[in-house]
Amino acid sequence: MDITAYLGEYADQLVGRDRADLEAAFETITTRYPIGPDGDDWPTDRTEALSAAAQLAYGDSTLTEFATAWTRARATERAAMAALTGAIAYAAQTTTETDIAEATGLNRGTVRKALGK
Repeated sequence: MDITAYLGEYADQLVGRDRADLEAAFETITTRYPIGPDGDDWPTDRTEALSAAAQLAYGDSTLTEFATAWTRARATERAAMAALTGAIAYAAQTTTETDIAEATGLNRGTVRKALGK
């Protein structure tokens, strides 16, 4: 990946060790998040990872801030899943598992797991 193109007008502000570290991080990220099967070379995960690395390199954010955001997002996801589980449990009283799966976009196995089956 061309780091200069990615950084644009801010490329010259990053020199020496910081630039070398960011280049190494970009290499790791583009290996971890390669071009997708549909040819999209900027999937969301890759874009977020590249942005975070650049923010650290420029001192705009800290590792702790990213970890805190991730912890909060996980808690939010778990709360949403618990709410969905409750909704599935209620819907299952009058709706089939297949209909619940169709309505929610979940697979039937996930619906059954929510129902404790």
